[in-house]
Amino acid sequence: MTGIARGGIHSSAEHRSGILLVAGGSIAWSSAGLLARLAETDVWTTSFWRAVFCALFLTAILVIVERRDLWRTIVSLGRPGTIVAFLLSVDAVLFIIALDHTSIANALFIMATTPFVAALLGRIVLKERVRPKTWVAIGVAFCGIALMVSGSLGNASLLGDGLALVVTINFAICMILMRRHRTINMRPAVWLSAIMSIALTLPFASPLAVTTIDLGVLFAFGVFEMGLGLVLFTAGAQRVPPVEAAMIAILESILSPFWSGCFSARIPDRARFLAAPS
Repeated sequence: MTGIARGGIHSSAEHRSGILLVAGGSIAWSSAGLLARLAETDVWTTSFWRAVFCALFLTAILVIVERRDLWRTIVSLGRPGTIVAFLLSVDAVLFIIALDHTSIANALFIMATTPFVAALLGRIVLKERVRPKTWVAIGVAFCGIALMVSGSLGNASLLGDGLALVVTINFAICMILMRRHRTINMRPAVWLSAIMSIALTLPFASPLAVTTIDLGVLFAFGVFEMGLGLVLFTAGAQRVPPVEAAMIAILESILSPFWSGCFSARIPDRARFLAAPS
């Protein structure tokens, strides 16, 4: 009886920590739209430097945390961790390209469907049932996002919206894999995704064609938004069901327009945040 009680307490504490970690990652990710519009570099150069700074940040974390077990931890990723790394790297690149071809409002609206996708995949792959009240919560959240961005929808390309949809599906698949293989340490997978992103973007980027200001923006983009966001979210996503993680991740969609609105008034020269590209 005592063992069950202790197990229940441990499980409850793990669940709470998972919620906090996912929320922290989502808050970090919510700065993406703002930073993407602030960086006056092309999409490939933006993605390249974002991945470089993210990789440096994650390398430092891995060296500090894993120490002598670093190589063994990377090798232990296996196929599931490698797939997660690949999907995250593809999403990291496609997300920046999508923002360049569509409005932030359109991207947020499409990505707000992530809980629906995660719920369906979780039911099929993990056999995790979604309670009726959860479906209601998902619907209310989606309607809220739709209402919030409805005035800014439209005037975007099919390419940008399509890429945002691919990012959404890939991300939901990642959550399913992280939950299913929660015994695997996913920190190295996040690091590997940054390395893959560098390889994907380098042939098309112009790494030296950046100003000092842009480099500062890209540093924040790579370390805070991408690096810290991925570390927190992947750790939390292994502790909570995919549909819950996706629901909490809606924080990104709620906060992103807020940051853009706050800072656009203070930085008039780069106030292009919620406008669709011409």
